[in-house]
Amino acid sequence: MATVEQYLSVLAGAQSATNADAQRAAAQMQIELKQGDPRRAIAVCMTLITPGQPIEARHFGYGVLQHVVAKRMDEFTPDERNQLAKVTFDNLAACGNAPANAPEPFMIKSKVATLMAEIVRRQGASLWTSLMPDLAAGANSESAHLTELCALVMRYVAEDVAVYNDDLIGGRMKELLFGLTSTLPQVLPALYRVLETHYARAVNAVAAGDTQGAKSHAAAVSAALSASAVYTEWAPLAPLFRSGLVDACGHFLASSEFRASACEVLRHLTHRRRGDTVNGAIKDAANANANANASGGGSG
Repeated sequence: MATVEQYLSVLAGAQSATNADAQRAAAQMQIELKQGDPRRAIAVCMTLITPGQPIEARHFGYGVLQHVVAKRMDEFTPDERNQLAKVTFDNLAACGNAPANAPEPFMIKSKVATLMAEIVRRQGASLWTSLMPDLAAGANSESAHLTELCALVMRYVAEDVAVYNDDLIGGRMKELLFGLTSTLPQVLPALYRVLETHYARAVNAVAAGDTQGAKSHAAAVSAALSASAVYTEWAPLAPLFRSGLVDACGHFLASSEFRASACEVLRHLTHRRRGDTVNGAIKDAANANANANASGGGSG
């Protein structure tokens, strides 16, 4: 049975295109972890994904963890599943609170957010509703990286349940959709606050010459816009309009950096229904864009 050190050694060797033996060994190790004792797989991979480990080891570890959660979650006790959810959220928070001058790469952010969303998908609405206060608080935090991660989780859970739901049937899908709908009063305002707060901070960072800060805040805005696009595919229209997201997207039509993402949000609305409410919202957004351009309020 391989040790963590052996995994690290093989994975390092597998990065060389000429080391076919190491690549085969790494592939075999992955198969053994996925098919073997799932508790041991989680123990090994939780060590491999630790900050400071090589990027290839973390990528490998998250891949195995996602497989175990998606395919073998039923083999764990309720307490074990709850503990896995807690540890994963702790990892997500740690990832979001990385030093501002040494942020985690997006690949790692995406992996940990995807794993958190997969756990929610397998655990159900009760986990999602219990996570929501922490996710909403994270989205409203001072850390642009944590804000981005919380917006990613909100997006991935909604995508997994409401959009890519071919393997969810009957009561389980209804339960998850009910859970998503019940948390809209927390999710939608949180996304709006991300757009409002981090757009302003991105603009200020650009003015101050803080390139890294501007990039971090812009990433948070982009994550919130992407999440908003998913929710506008299915969320009831009334809370969408009340949240301010439609107005915010109208504002972003004046921004060359965020215009395409804002248009995607509005496009989902127009495709859903051509009623007076939606057309009025799009008209207001267009007017806001025209007013912003006329006053020189656009931001690059």
